Amino acid sequence: RFRALEFLNYWLDVSSLGAGAELHTHGAVWGAVIAVRKLTHSVLDIQVPQQWIGSSLALGLEVGKLDKAPQLVVKVFDWGRSELTTAADYAKLHAEERRERVRHWRQYIRAICRFQWELCRIAAHRCCCRAWPAFIFELRCEQVSIVRAAILGESSIEAAGMGVYHLPHQGKQASNSKVVIPLIRRISGVGSAHSVAGVLHLHISLPDRGPCGEGPVIISVRGATNLTEAELANGAITVVRIIGFERAGDAKLHMEAWRAGYPEPV
Repeated sequence: RFRALEFLNYWLDVSSLGAGAELHTHGAVWGAVIAVRKLTHSVLDIQVPQQWIGSSLALGLEVGKLDKAPQLVVKVFDWGRSELTTAADYAKLHAEERRERVRHWRQYIRAICRFQWELCRIAAHRCCCRAWPAFIFELRCEQVSIVRAAILGESSIEAAGMGVYHLPHQGKQASNSKVVIPLIRRISGVGSAHSVAGVLHLHISLPDRGPCGEGPVIISVRGATNLTEAELANGAITVVRIIGFERAGDAKLHMEAWRAGYPEPV
């Protein structure tokens, strides 16, 4: 079971479409923000508390081709245990039943508003940034077992190592360069070889002119070396998550929070 942020990150990942995928993602983000906002307003306009047990929010995105404004659908579905309560029906309920309806309806609205907030946060951080001068690289091990995830009811994805890279300042950057990033573990002993989870080998292409991080920044992961057996065992799929930051200080805070065991900074 993923949190809203984790679900949206996977849902918006259309990198398999190749060059131009980020524009496709931006179109999906803004389309989803508008669609979920309309849904939120419609729910808030309902004057009588409802008890929609088991209903879910579905998001669909066109991924057959690249498009700056991809087709998108946002629907509430699964009404098997739900009912539409009118004002007359609500007036007939006992006081305890009314309190139960109010409690359930508040939870329902809170969940939709939180989902909308997460969408807006992604839009602000991913679609409203002029430059990406700093990057965080997370080495993650994703278990293939769907049964395990279903039994535990949670995601087993966790960063095994993390590294940071700051783009060179204007006038010092090369248009193409090879970069080696060491990945640090969350818990490391002083002087221990186990403090390093591995090494990433990258190829970074930058614009020849312009401020640091502004314009298309293309990062290609060419490989990883010195990975331990823990990252390769139990049929895990090793992936790299790359996060761009508008401010270098935010990248530092992200890494410090992870090493201290805290959630991702908002």
